[in-house]
Amino acid sequence: MTPHGTRKVILATNIAETSLTVPGVRFVIDTGVQKRRLFNPSLGIESLQVHKISKSSAAQRAGRAGREAKGTCYRLYPQVEFDGLKDNTTPEIRDCDIVSLVLMLKIQGHDDILNFPFLDRPKRDSVVRSLEALYLLGALGKDGKPTELGKQMNLLPLTPQLAKVLFSAARGEENCVAEVIDIIACLSVSNANAIFMTSEPGKREEGTELRSHFASPLGDLITLLRAFREFLSVAIHGVGVKEWCRKWEINWRAAKNAMVSSRPRFWI
Repeated sequence: MTPHGTRKVILATNIAETSLTVPGVRFVIDTGVQKRRLFNPSLGIESLQVHKISKSSAAQRAGRAGREAKGTCYRLYPQVEFDGLKDNTTPEIRDCDIVSLVLMLKIQGHDDILNFPFLDRPKRDSVVRSLEALYLLGALGKDGKPTELGKQMNLLPLTPQLAKVLFSAARGEENCVAEVIDIIACLSVSNANAIFMTSEPGKREEGTELRSHFASPLGDLITLLRAFREFLSVAIHGVGVKEWCRKWEINWRAAKNAMVSSRPRFWI
């Protein structure tokens, strides 16, 4: 229980909009924006972007205050901004990558994905692009049925693209499975910048110079691997980890999660 006279400040993401009651909340400050992971079917990538919320989200945010007693919501945007918001939030399935979902439905025996009775129907180009990607990855055969490789992909907690990379490394002759696992662990914790911090405005050149410490002529993935391996060498000794991350602009939380994924026996 919070001691009497203590001020409690809670920083929350969208997850706190619904089905959550925090005792003692009397004021809500609504920024009017949210971060959403959006998928670009033409490029085949997801990115975390800042978007305006909907009116329904604004109402839910206001409802976090005053659930136990009278409360107040302060919105950091004018009424005209509120009037221009969408009434409801776009369902996530219309904005995210559905390659894994399409593969799972195929394995369950649903052949006509374009006409599958989704509760909220995804965009048609997202479905088409997902089917094309699965064919290219070898997860679907010429008959449209899942291959053995596709069924194995579905068993891993990875996107089909990353699962294919892992299987290719395991079956190849390059003996690079350990390196691929590290790279996949870094990409899985954060697709946007992996374990690297996003430089503040005005400090981009400084951030680029710091990142050049890990740079490899073999490309960005090897640069990422070199940074992660250096983080591991510091983290395993358990001394000065956060200081090292601050110095080289490494996201400590993302790097720690990547380490737990690739080497679960090590913890910080």
